Amino acid sequence: MDHLLIPKRSILLFFVEFFFGFILIAGTILGLDRRGIFDTRNSDHNEQRWISLESMKDSVDVDLLILGNSQAYTGILPKQLSASTGMTSFVLANNGIIMRDAYWNLMEALSLCSPQLILIETSLMNSKETHAELPAVLVSSIRALRARPNFGRNWESTLDVFKFDNLMYALSPTLLNHHLVMDNPEMIKKNILMEKHVVAPSPQRLYLGQHAKFPSGISSQGLALYDSLGAAIGPEHITISTENELYAKRIMELAKSKGIQVAFAALPRYKQHFETDLDLARSQLLEELLEPLEVPFFDLQQMAISENPEWFEETRHPNQHMSLRGSMFATNILSKAINQEFPNLKRPGKDGNSKWHSLFESEEGYLSFFSAKESNPSVRFLLKNMKTSAVFVDELVVFKDNNLFRKKLDVFVKIDPSKNKGLEIGLVQLAIDVIDSAGNSSIKVLELGYDKLLKQEDLWVFRTVTDEITIQGVKGLRMKKVWKSGRK
Repeated sequence: MDHLLIPKRSILLFFVEFFFGFILIAGTILGLDRRGIFDTRNSDHNEQRWISLESMKDSVDVDLLILGNSQAYTGILPKQLSASTGMTSFVLANNGIIMRDAYWNLMEALSLCSPQLILIETSLMNSKETHAELPAVLVSSIRALRARPNFGRNWESTLDVFKFDNLMYALSPTLLNHHLVMDNPEMIKKNILMEKHVVAPSPQRLYLGQHAKFPSGISSQGLALYDSLGAAIGPEHITISTENELYAKRIMELAKSKGIQVAFAALPRYKQHFETDLDLARSQLLEELLEPLEVPFFDLQQMAISENPEWFEETRHPNQHMSLRGSMFATNILSKAINQEFPNLKRPGKDGNSKWHSLFESEEGYLSFFSAKESNPSVRFLLKNMKTSAVFVDELVVFKDNNLFRKKLDVFVKIDPSKNKGLEIGLVQLAIDVIDSAGNSSIKVLELGYDKLLKQEDLWVFRTVTDEITIQGVKGLRMKKVWKSGRK
């Protein structure tokens, strides 16, 4: 039988060859990963949320933390929500994720902030599961994992989120995206020629997680498709998996252990996007699951906002998002619900916290809820307590917010209805003496419309935008009546 024995030298040689082969393959994959050759990123906002959250921890705390996916970061405007509640609000969301991913996002976030309230957007609670063989879910979970900054906690979440046979894809972009060699070689060539991508902080001075993508609503052509093709959301799109139900409870337990209050919110989709009565069935299912948790549930799907096509993205995909104007309206509804449901939370903005106001006073949304100050560097022109023959104006403000993507100036006129008995809302006509960029002086007339999206009971806010100008003074102001027929 000696001739059947394998020489020890052959065994040793086999393991040496195997070891060097493994090192060669693993080294190549690691090198490709480090260079980002198989990187498919098209946006940095997932990582930028964590960069911003970490940078804020030494200035102000996050009071209201919103957990969600793309529905949350397109449907909630955190700066507006911060101004209307007086609490620093932050949207911590990743596209395509579900409840298990959100749980690990929360675990990481609690090492960086101490929120008073966690708001969970319910599109996280769908039929999907992380351990199912669904490539889209796998890729979304991997992106969320790679965005989180804590290396040690990421190992813990990796073992929870991914099945064993998917671990290699979670750890290596090269293994995950090797199909690009055949499917998209141009991207590979582009990545080879570029240096490894390094995520920079958001260019916004204050980034709170918003990623608005849809400036307009559903067109008449889009509406016609509902008549010809029917709804986009069927019965299979409204169910909730056992995993998502379980991790909703785990988030509740984690929040309770930290003394944090929790609420759930369902941002709406266009009512006709659902097959008949499925929007109601979805709301009832959520109510049944959330009732044992004894938490507030703000269901915007069953409000009038869901009936206006202007508020929604034009798409045939079941995962419909809100337009920018729709998100303004939805955020206003949520802020009023939060203020009513949680009146005892600390509100640094309402309490006059100077650090909070210094952070927000130059941001969009702030002036709709707080008075302007001459010391505010974004205020270009300010008049207070101005009285004309027919109108008493609390404030007239010309303002340039810190939004880098907006080049216009905002013009605000604020009127307290209690000081203007009998006055009806119309268009504010404002005549101002201006100097343009060429140095020419002239009279400019602006018409400011009533801001219905940020409607307040005790203050009428009228707004418009204008090009960059220098204002020398106000020549006149009046309320112009608007007839219900639309004629002035």
